[in-house]
Amino acid sequence: MKNSSNRGSCQEVNIVYVTSCSEDSLLRGAHAISAALFLSNGIRYWVSLRVVLRVKRRQECLVSLVRISGREIRWLRPGERNLLGFLNTLFKGRSWPGARLIHLKEPSYDELVPSSCLPIGEYLGSPNMCPECILVDEEKLEACLKPWWLLASLMVVNDAGCRQRCG
Repeated sequence: MKNSSNRGSCQEVNIVYVTSCSEDSLLRGAHAISAALFLSNGIRYWVSLRVVLRVKRRQECLVSLVRISGREIRWLRPGERNLLGFLNTLFKGRSWPGARLIHLKEPSYDELVPSSCLPIGEYLGSPNMCPECILVDEEKLEACLKPWWLLASLMVVNDAGCRQRCG
């Protein structure tokens, strides 16, 4: 899909999504990418996304960081299979315009999550705010919705309340 970079000017919003450590973290990361980036007519160019993938392999939790720039990402398509293919491409060491994968060795939480990030629960309590950074941490979130569904809903609210001129 094309990004929507030719539509207005907006303050960028950073999304940090942290998966819990499990064998299906890649799938949940793919859902987070879809929730944060995709609009009905393209990609939100004003979103910068950091997905912290905590993948359980044997008894170990391997941590990787996927950075995606909505302004720079190319050839990304919605859909579970397409997004899993995208993540697998990155994990195989191949490049993708607008995306970068970094394998991390025992990172601290402070390294992964900027202190300026507003947890999604706090943002839900004050939807009139327009934060520069929104944090979705699967382990810290107590909601009856799946975290990426909550993120998708929040992005619609954020678009309407904070990014009217964007697209």
